[in-house]
This record gives sequence, C-alpha cells and structure tokens, in this order.
Amino acid sequence: MGDDEVNSVDMLAAARMKAQKLLDDMLRHQSEIRAEPGSLSTDQVATGQTAFDNAIASTRRMIDALDNAMRLANPQQPTQ
Repeated sequence: MGDDEVNSVDMLAAARMKAQKLLDDMLRHQSEIRAEPGSLSTDQVATGQTAFDNAIASTRRMIDALDNAMRLANPQQPTQ
C-alpha cells in the first residue's frame, strides 16, 4: 500500500470516527429533549423530532458510506 493509499485510509478512518461522534451526540440530545422538552410546544417538539430523525438517518448513511469506502480502500482491514 502506497503513502497516498495510507493517507486516504487514515482520512476515512478519522472521518468515520467524527461521524460516529456526531451520531452519538445527536442520539444523546434527542433522548434529552424527549425526556425534558422544556418550554417547547408540542408542534416545536414534533418539528424538532422530525429534524433529528432526518439528521440521524443521514448520519447513519454517511457512516455506512465511509465503511464501504474503507473496505474498498483497504480490503484486508475489517471496519468497525
């Protein structure tokens, strides 16, 4: 594996770690808002929930795409 390939794999791994952290943070915030919506109206909670659901689904797709790219870049290395 050449230097460019190693750098690509490292970059993909770093992006994957950041995406996982983003997903974990969004899931935690979503849970906190569900448990204690504060002064938000029912409509605001519903709108926020839809936005969180969409963002979480998008982030999961991004993680899947990064996993696939890592597999293609380095087929011998298992992904997370």
